[in-house]
Amino acid sequence: MYIKLFGTGSIWAKELSSCALVDNTILLDCPNGLIKTLRRQKVNMKKIDLCIITHFHADHYFDLPFLLLEQGMHNIREKEFVLIGPKGLGEKVDTLFNLAYPELWEKVKENSKLQIIEVNSENHPIVRDGYFIRPYKVEHNGYDAYGYTIGNGICTIGFTGDTLYCPNVENIIRNSQMAFVDMSFEKNSKAHMGVNNIKYLKQEFADCHKIVPTHMSPDAREAYNRVYGDAP
Repeated sequence: MYIKLFGTGSIWAKELSSCALVDNTILLDCPNGLIKTLRRQKVNMKKIDLCIITHFHADHYFDLPFLLLEQGMHNIREKEFVLIGPKGLGEKVDTLFNLAYPELWEKVKENSKLQIIEVNSENHPIVRDGYFIRPYKVEHNGYDAYGYTIGNGICTIGFTGDTLYCPNVENIIRNSQMAFVDMSFEKNSKAHMGVNNIKYLKQEFADCHKIVPTHMSPDAREAYNRVYGDAP
C-alpha cells in the first residue's frame, strides 16, 4: 500500500488537519483546506473513488462539498463515488452542499454517482474494489466516532481518528502493520490521546507494529520530537 499524509495537525496547528490518501484512491477524512492542498500537490482527484469520514467535527469533513464538486461538476464518473462514515452522514452531506452550492447539488449527485454508506458499532467489514474496510467504534467526547482498518489481502493499515485511549485503539493497532494514531496533546485529555499514550503503545507493540502519530498540536509535536525525533 502507498500512504500519503497530507495533514498531521490538529485545529491548533499550522499543518493541515489530519488526513491521508491510500493508493491514490481512498481518502481518510476531508478537512477544511484539503482540496486546495491536493491541487497544489497536483493530485489527480478523479482517481479518488472513496472517502472515509471518522466523525463530524469540522476539521474532518468540511471540505466534502469541494471534493464532490471535483467528482461531479465537470466530470461524469463511470463508477460510483463512495462516502463512508457514521450514521447521519447522508444528512450532513446534504446540508453542507445545500449551504454551499444548492443549485448544483442534483447535478453533482447524478454525475458523481454518489453512494453513501453509514457504519455502525458492529464492526462489519465493507468490501470495495478489493479493499476490506472495517470500522471500530472509538471514544471521543460523546461523538459517534470511528477508527478504521483498510486491508488489501496483503497488508492492513489503521487509523484511529480522534479518540481517547480505549480498547479499540489497541485493536486497530493489533490488526494493522502500520497505524496512524491520535496524539493531540502532550498529555491525554478528556477527548484525545497524548504523547504519554503513544509512549505506552510503542512499548506494547514494539515488536511488530509501527505507530505513527497524527492530529498533533504544536506542543504534542514538540514533546514527541524530544523523545523520538521523527514526527511526520
